[in-house]
Amino acid sequence: VRGAAWRAAAPAADAPAAHALAEAVAAGRADSIRQLPSAAREAMAVCDDPRSGSADLARVCERDLAVAPALLRYANSVFFARPGQAPAASVREAVDRVGVAGVRTVLVDVTVAALLCGPKSRHAGLTAQLWAHGQRTAALARAVAGALGAQPERAYVAGLLHDVGKLVLLDRAGEVAAGLSWPTLRAALLALHEPLGGLAVQRWGLGEDVAVAVATHHRAAPDAPGPRDALGEAVFLAERVDHLVAAGEPVDLDALWAAGALGGDQERAAAALARHLGPVLTLAEPAEAVG
Repeated sequence: VRGAAWRAAAPAADAPAAHALAEAVAAGRADSIRQLPSAAREAMAVCDDPRSGSADLARVCERDLAVAPALLRYANSVFFARPGQAPAASVREAVDRVGVAGVRTVLVDVTVAALLCGPKSRHAGLTAQLWAHGQRTAALARAVAGALGAQPERAYVAGLLHDVGKLVLLDRAGEVAAGLSWPTLRAALLALHEPLGGLAVQRWGLGEDVAVAVATHHRAAPDAPGPRDALGEAVFLAERVDHLVAAGEPVDLDALWAAGALGGDQERAAAALARHLGPVLTLAEPAEAVG
């Protein structure tokens, strides 16, 4: 994981803690990132097994007191609502409604939140803010996924985890660098969260496409040669929109499309955002053509 610049800029008083933090999150260390609990890994293995049916998935989810209610809430959310459809009243009904991809999404949401966002952590207030931002970004990424050619559930997971590198870093900082000053910790968060987040997604076995989207979600080199990353584009757009809406600023889709070198259908994305955000969304007026 890169990090020389932020360490070099740290004041002398922060040097020991900065060194300890850099060592703690080094890519080669097996303990740099917490592993998902065995129960979560087993549940995801059931999701990945093509022989598994709805009954198998329901049985796994019912055993977890946190996953079962979260799955019901997810299945009964606006995204899955259909006119005249009664709410899912059982875990089996919820599984049938959201499918395997939806079950995996809920497992990731519940598991990572419990792993890295505990209320007793040293940085509990900040981790709660980051996770809330991740959840909003996830829903936005899923909403615009179709317009950008991405798979909606994959977009949700990538959006949810786009800042997970910050959560990993805060988790390790609380253990090995408790005395680090905020300016130095903030510099580390900005410098390391993309590669560290991508590494976490890889180690958790959540898919190379999600890992790439998380590791490059700021799209610092959007014109780099290679295949188009529709998943990364959905996360980039969703995160920028969430920040703008939270700040009460208009969303300029023309500017975002240019900044991220986005493909897909901009008009369709605008319609999806309007449906998802309703009156909270203010779209900037298109610039008038000159000449």
